Amino acid sequence: MEPHKLIDMVGENEKHPLASLMELVGVLIEQYENLYVAEL
Repeated sequence: MEPHKLIDMVGENEKHPLASLMELVGVLIEQYENLYVAEL
């Protein structure tokens, strides 16, 4: 599944069955960016 499709499915619905997965993916992306992506 492509990431934008997950966002489209869940949207703002915190009770969606995939909401916790979307939150986890967001946290992991943020951690990755903090470690490996240089700020401009």
